[in-house]
Amino acid sequence: MTDRCTLCDCELTNTDYGRNLTDRSRHHRLPLRLSEWTGSFPEEMREELIVLCYWCHEEMIHNPILLPGVEQQLCRLFAGKGLDERLRLFAEAIEKGAAALLAE
Repeated sequence: MTDRCTLCDCELTNTDYGRNLTDRSRHHRLPLRLSEWTGSFPEEMREELIVLCYWCHEEMIHNPILLPGVEQQLCRLFAGKGLDERLRLFAEAIEKGAAALLAE
């Protein structure tokens, strides 16, 4: 069975830039390093793994493009909130934005 990226559905290859991506392609849905701040997410999400290609992992997850208007909206939304609440709000913003785009 061939792994496919959860985000873009591309077929994962074993190498990219000379690296073995098989091990690097699986990621916890909720990063373990944030486990103490993710209390507002369902417990079962903590152990879930998702499969991501190199590009989706690097460009969509680690380096998202935040347009100036979105930056300002997130700043207002995040003001005075702790990390747990900001993480939940960011996930919710992505979910609602994706749903709105699919509805167009």
